[in-house]
Amino acid sequence: NDLSNRGQVRTMVKDARWVFHLAYGQTGLDSKTITVDATKLLVEEAVRAGVEAVVVLSTMGVFGHPETDQLIDETFPYAPAYGDYGK
Repeated sequence: NDLSNRGQVRTMVKDARWVFHLAYGQTGLDSKTITVDATKLLVEEAVRAGVEAVVVLSTMGVFGHPETDQLIDETFPYAPAYGDYGK
């Protein structure tokens, strides 16, 4: 399935109660298309279909895999890994 194709996404979310989104574009021409645009399209179609919840999973890549014993939460400094996705 193509997450940048509205018709295919509409079919995928039809009759779904929940949608779990894990796809991303790491680098290259499709990076923004998959990471940003397709996520937006997926959420729009999920709302349209009456989906109860969309769960978008993220990654520790935004923190750059720090070697620390410190708790890493949303206040930890960003050091993106994984190219455009981490950014």
